[in-house]
Amino acid sequence: MTAIILLNWNGCDDTLACLKSLSAVKGKDFYVVVADNGSTDDSIGRLLDWGSKHTKRMLIIRLFLMFISKIRLLLPKI
Repeated sequence: MTAIILLNWNGCDDTLACLKSLSAVKGKDFYVVVADNGSTDDSIGRLLDWGSKHTKRMLIIRLFLMFISKIRLLLPKI
């Protein structure tokens, strides 16, 4: 399985556009890791909302001062 890693920092619109594009990929075995680098806008909420409605292959990791402060897993157990 392949992991696609997206970086986000207060850029939810761009990250969502990328996720929408990736959701159109068919026949590939991959999951997406979104690493949020301490966004201060509503990025995390919007990403979680989109992920819960459109994919089961996404992991969101929220980074804060180089520490993982919050992990939200939307992947099925493998």
